[in-house]
Amino acid sequence: MNLTEAKKTIKDLLNRAEDDASADLEIEAALKFARRLMLRHNISEEDLEDPQDPHEIAADTEYGQTDAFPFASRLTQFEINLGHAVCNLVGTVNWYRVSGSHTKKTRHGTVVFGDDGHPRKVISKCVFYGPVSDCNEAADLFEEWSTVIATMSRLKHGGFVRGSGRSYVEGFSMALYDKVKKINNDELRDLEANEGMTKDIVLLGQAREVMKAKKDRAEEWLKEEQGLTLTKGGRGKGQQDRDWNAYDQGRTDGDKADFSRREKAKTDRIWEVGITLTFISPVRCRGARTRKRTNGEIT
Repeated sequence: MNLTEAKKTIKDLLNRAEDDASADLEIEAALKFARRLMLRHNISEEDLEDPQDPHEIAADTEYGQTDAFPFASRLTQFEINLGHAVCNLVGTVNWYRVSGSHTKKTRHGTVVFGDDGHPRKVISKCVFYGPVSDCNEAADLFEEWSTVIATMSRLKHGGFVRGSGRSYVEGFSMALYDKVKKINNDELRDLEANEGMTKDIVLLGQAREVMKAKKDRAEEWLKEEQGLTLTKGGRGKGQQDRDWNAYDQGRTDGDKADFSRREKAKTDRIWEVGITLTFISPVRCRGARTRKRTNGEIT
């Protein structure tokens, strides 16, 4: 008897115990058997309640969009890979790219200044859309990891836009993309093989249904509320003349990275990537190359 079957049996037993037509001995036996099944399968009274419909949850969710900016002046191939990886990791959001001149800002609206004292400009950015809190998380993840990957490439290869540095960052970002893809495939395989068997599997199935409902609702929100209909694009081809040694090195470092939604302060994120580094924040990562001005004061 799997978990789904056990819950159905318990509900039937409890209904029988509440039936006025049932004899006292029958009621006692039904309650005793129900308690035994609840203990065996670790089922609480709350677990017996029917879960809320995923589409109702999605309909009650607030939707919005959040800008995220590239590490340099434009989105590069590794950041395109990263954007897809972040969306797959968060599960409820999607994204699109916007070209044109934009002033770089933090998620809270603070203008980012360069060393020359002028606001930093970018010629492309990405926009995450979906549940508001998840959009904010996706943008934070994107900018943090964009900084981490580009900084690692600068330390190891002197840059990240061309040559070995570009190969490294593309390998790193593809490792993150494949890591999330494997997680999703493993979850689907577990659900198919063990449907209804344990509480964890049941909760996983419910969570994935809610995530899908929210992601579908986000597409409707973008079209109805923002008037945008997007054309589906790919991840691009990446570098043609690739340095495969640097690419494999990036993949190796990406495989070691702790790429997750886990609640963790940026000061606690540490990656073992050949040398041990602690990244404090996207601004601090760039060290002397970039400073941020807030209300005229450099921080």
